[in-house]
Amino acid sequence: MTALIIAASVIAVITVLLLLPVTLCLTAKDGNFRSEVTLAGAIRLYPKRGKQAAPQEKTQEPETQQSNANAFLEAVQRLGLSFSEWLEVAKTAIKALGRLARKLKSPTFRFRCLISADDPYETVMRYNYANTAQYTLMPLLKQRLDIEDSDVSVGTDFDSGKTAIELYAKLYLRIGALLLAPIAVLSTLVRIYFRHKIDRIKERKALKWKINSAS
Repeated sequence: MTALIIAASVIAVITVLLLLPVTLCLTAKDGNFRSEVTLAGAIRLYPKRGKQAAPQEKTQEPETQQSNANAFLEAVQRLGLSFSEWLEVAKTAIKALGRLARKLKSPTFRFRCLISADDPYETVMRYNYANTAQYTLMPLLKQRLDIEDSDVSVGTDFDSGKTAIELYAKLYLRIGALLLAPIAVLSTLVRIYFRHKIDRIKERKALKWKINSAS
C-alpha cells in the first residue's frame, strides 16, 4: 500500500511539473530589446536575478569555433545514419515542431510602429507595406496563438526620419509540450539504433550459417 501511495505521489508531482507553463516575455522600445523567461509566471529562469552579463572582452577564436564544428561533425558521423535515416529524423523533428507550435499561446501581444524615412514618398510606401503585413498576419497570429489581449497599430511620422517600434509580447508553453520535440527525435534515434543492432545480429547469424553450411 505504501509503495502505491509513493508511486501515485511521484506520478502526481511529475504531472504537475509537466503542466507548468514556461513564459517568454519580449520587450522592444527605443532600439533596445529585452527578453525574460519565467517558470509558472513567478520563477525567473533568464536572466538570473542580481546577475548581469559581463561584457565579453574577446570573441571566440576561429580555431576554437572550427574545433567545435569538427567535434559536432564527428559526433554526427559516429551515429552511422544513412541519408534516408537522417530524413526520417528530420521528418520526425518537423512534425514535432509543428505540434509544438500549435501548443504555443500568447495571452498578450502589443505592437506599435511609427514609420518614418527621409523621403515622404518612401515613408508612405513603407507604411503601405507595414499595413498590408498587419492585416495579413495579425488574423493568423490571433488564430494560431490564441491571443487574448492584442493592440496593434501602424502610423506615420514625416518629421523624425527614423522608424520607431514598440513591442510587448508574452508567449507561453507548458513544459510537457516543450519536451515533446526532443523526446520524439530521441525516440526515433533509439529506434534506428536498435534497428542497426538487429540488422547486425541477423548478418552475423547469416554469415555463421554460411560458414557452417560450407564446412
